[in-house]
Amino acid sequence: MGARHWFFLTCCSLLLAACRGATPTAPSPNPAPPAELPAPPGRSNAPVINIALAVGEVVHMRVGLEDPICDPSGWDASAPCKRFEVRTPRDGTLHAILKTAVSKPVDLLMACTNGALAYSGEGQEQRITVVVDAGRLCVITVNLYPYMPGGSEGVEFELRTEL
Repeated sequence: MGARHWFFLTCCSLLLAACRGATPTAPSPNPAPPAELPAPPGRSNAPVINIALAVGEVVHMRVGLEDPICDPSGWDASAPCKRFEVRTPRDGTLHAILKTAVSKPVDLLMACTNGALAYSGEGQEQRITVVVDAGRLCVITVNLYPYMPGGSEGVEFELRTEL
């Protein structure tokens, strides 16, 4: 026998020894991806719903741990919130006024489709304003920071808009 035949027989012997006589099988399927982790206790992973608010309307609500997180990947990634949308009927300055009965770590943010932004981060009465055009949509967010000093599981508030 030539060197080639010896080489071929050696390779076949190695392959047979490696398989130990078992028939080769296809690779096993990839494991299933891990299940999605549940929300931490007391926190909602519900979608954020914008609550319609007319200019001049006053609402009384509560923001608490049962509310969704409005900005899960942002700087306030663990702050439950209530979010409102206001469409302005005419040009002017839109005011949002937030009042709480007790001082709690809440803030007030307004962002409009014309790029106008306003923010207030402290106090039992918070006021923010933006200049708007007729028909402009503005989103007002009330965030609760339960993990900050003075934080709690929720706070009652009043929100009013004026133009």
